[in-house]
Amino acid sequence: MKCVYQTTAVDIWACGVILLSLLSGRCNFFHCPDDLSNLAQLVSLFGHKAMQDAATKMDKTVTMSLPERDPLSLKVSIITEK
Repeated sequence: MKCVYQTTAVDIWACGVILLSLLSGRCNFFHCPDDLSNLAQLVSLFGHKAMQDAATKMDKTVTMSLPERDPLSLKVSIITEK
């Protein structure tokens, strides 16, 4: 992550990505050729505000040309028939 003050939160994130890959049956759930493409996927997933907040916490500035969007809901809805 190229961050000097990295904490164990990165390890928790990595465990979550591994679990996501196992549950979804997809290896390399996030498959991007470079860091910018990966960042674009994360913005699509978490939304602009979360990415701006993360950048601010690391004293960085992020300029995005993507259309502003809210975070995606990853909750699975269960449809029951009556």
